[in-house]
Amino acid sequence: MQRLLLRLEAAGLTYVLNDGIPDDRMGDIRVNERDALVDIAIGLYKREQVSLGRAAEIANMSSPAFLYELERRKIPINYSVDDLRQDLSTLR
Repeated sequence: MQRLLLRLEAAGLTYVLNDGIPDDRMGDIRVNERDALVDIAIGLYKREQVSLGRAAEIANMSSPAFLYELERRKIPINYSVDDLRQDLSTLR
């Protein structure tokens, strides 16, 4: 059984999977902590539970590096027309 124990205390989150993931589910797949953190951060970001900056922090990446990872995975950024209007208003 592969055990996965992640603590994201720096980001204000704690994920703990104590029971582990059964080998028959994981097969030959091995997940290191860095990859797991990036995957969790992307999942939270896609569900709009955290901002881009917060997701980058969870993944222990810079915002540009996190944006690149989203692009690499072909995941669109969460940026609405209202966000654009607000940004344009701020720039004026």
